[in-house]
Amino acid sequence: FDGNTFNALTTNENLLSNTVFCLNVDHEGLLWVGHEKGISLIDGSECKHLTVTAGLPSADIRVIRQDNYNQNWIGTGGGGFAEFNGKLFNNYTNRNGVQGEVVYKIIEDTNHEYWTEVS
Repeated sequence: FDGNTFNALTTNENLLSNTVFCLNVDHEGLLWVGHEKGISLIDGSECKHLTVTAGLPSADIRVIRQDNYNQNWIGTGGGGFAEFNGKLFNNYTNRNGVQGEVVYKIIEDTNHEYWTEVS
């Protein structure tokens, strides 16, 4: 959006998928687009991608949020959730005690503890 006109972003502009489930803008202004094939990162001039090959626990991305420490929390539609520090993923699944692997929300409370809504 340039103040007057909305611009559509699609696979024609290098998104991996046109089926978008979530959006987040991080502290640097980078747009994170979560879709059925991973995450597309858009900085205004180029589009990069994070996929299962890069370490995501699932390609089906349902929620993205950044905390006060600039850690990115990513909830998936079947692979639990992940913490991403810009280089490495820490994945949390049933094996780590997560009670469900479809993540709908990730919330940080006032004590900087994280809560997830899962099924």
